[in-house]
Amino acid sequence: AYVAAQSDGNLFVIDLSPLSGTTAQQADSVNCRYVDRGRKNYGHTLTVRDGYLYLNSANDQGCQIFDLWKNPWDPQLLSNSYQGSQRDCHDSLPRNNVQVPGLGSRNLLFSADGNTGSFRILDITDLGSGVSPQLLGESPAQGW
Repeated sequence: AYVAAQSDGNLFVIDLSPLSGTTAQQADSVNCRYVDRGRKNYGHTLTVRDGYLYLNSANDQGCQIFDLWKNPWDPQLLSNSYQGSQRDCHDSLPRNNVQVPGLGSRNLLFSADGNTGSFRILDITDLGSGVSPQLLGESPAQGW
């Protein structure tokens, strides 16, 4: 399991396999192994999809995107969704095979940015090839 902890918290990786037994567990009866992967003051929420972890922030670094394929216990940072003033990537939703006019089928990252009240759409199709996410569109969002 992957856990993001806001404010002074970090990104944690937790082994839940001891909970998979056939007998019921008692409170605090199993010590699950966990690893603190750092990212202090970064995690707000996270999203896991198709071998990638999107660590959503409450600061100006956008979503940090990690590769879970090579080593799920020590995910490697691939990219930030974007950087810049007031681009916090408060929450995100990745979707694959979305038909985009003029571009065909693309993998997209939808990002809600709380600092500016913006909604952004990024192309993450070539993320595994080392290509940074490309901003496709941005719109003001209201109603938070």
